[in-house]
Amino acid sequence: MSRTDDEDADFDFLDQKASAVTIMQFSPAAALWNNRERLIQSLPEIRRVREALERGIGGRRDFVRQQWLQLVSVVLEFKPDLILELGRGYGN
Repeated sequence: MSRTDDEDADFDFLDQKASAVTIMQFSPAAALWNNRERLIQSLPEIRRVREALERGIGGRRDFVRQQWLQLVSVVLEFKPDLILELGRGYGN
């Protein structure tokens, strides 16, 4: 049983949705790469925030330095409307 051109056209939306899903796939590694220039510009501020938090809680508890860059790059890439901190470590 063969399909006509009209029947094939009915399934074109499947190809469009598949490509849209691929485009929207999130990658933390890509976030680091895509935002590398903004991260370089933000390094002094990221350092100040990290150091202030470390002083406030008595030392490094949760993130190593590289994880701060990963966190900021993910926020820059994902662009959330709201970030809600629920706590970790002593915050839970």
